[in-house]
Amino acid sequence: MAGDREITDKLDDDERQSLIKILFNLGGLVFGAVGSLSELRKARQESDRLSLVNAVLHLAALVTSAGLLFRSVRRGRKK
Repeated sequence: MAGDREITDKLDDDERQSLIKILFNLGGLVFGAVGSLSELRKARQESDRLSLVNAVLHLAALVTSAGLLFRSVRRGRKK
């Protein structure tokens, strides 16, 4: 844990807040993906087309969100 503290001590407040935002966004993406995959699996087992479409669209939205997040991280590093 001491190494983590050294990293955060080197960051200013704006960078620290940006890092926290990124970590929360990643956590939300992971939980959303797990939920969507379980919904997708369940919909396929039950042959429920509407739930299947819902799960696929939710996964597409998660992919888009991940792309936006990674783009913002890349742009942040260039500054």
